[in-house]
Amino acid sequence: MARKVQVIKCICCSQEIKPLDRISNKKDIEQNMWCDGEVSTIMPGYGSRYDMTLFYIGICDDCIEEKLKEKVLVIKKEYYENF
Repeated sequence: MARKVQVIKCICCSQEIKPLDRISNKKDIEQNMWCDGEVSTIMPGYGSRYDMTLFYIGICDDCIEEKLKEKVLVIKKEYYENF
């Protein structure tokens, strides 16, 4: 069943990260394609007061760039590295 996909705000600057398709058949919103940012899930583990709580988190491309320069974000692996 198709449903409207909500807009997620960037965790750093609150800019809206909008889905490329406002209507989606995807079960989880992080499976959608996003315009100018990324939306993923995080689940803090043991030791966090939010242990086992699943969150949607968004970060816009501008903040990704800024946080990479500040070394707050670190690239784990380039996706196309092995292709």
